[in-house]
Amino acid sequence: MQGRGAWTIITQELRKIHERLDDIVAMISRKEQLVKVENPGRLLQLTDHQRKSYLAVCELGEATAGDVAVKTGRCRAMESNLLNRLVERGFLRRFQRGRWVVFCVAIDLTK
Repeated sequence: MQGRGAWTIITQELRKIHERLDDIVAMISRKEQLVKVENPGRLLQLTDHQRKSYLAVCELGEATAGDVAVKTGRCRAMESNLLNRLVERGFLRRFQRGRWVVFCVAIDLTK
């Protein structure tokens, strides 16, 4: 009887692992692919915080600081500051759309 209980537990754990692997495969095959960087040297000029914000804008195409904040998990004010620093350094462009400030890529390092 003891052996049957162990096999039941092992079988249940294997099913859980299989379900988790299915979830991982589904996440990978979603539209959101990793950004491929062709010029990593230029991207390494950025701090880690700036790089995360820059790549978020690359993935989104055009974005407000609020959009980038949702993507990166940081507060909007911090993102606004980081995005404006990237504009000053020439990595992003900034323009007004109505009352919203929108950021887009000026130097596309992902092509």
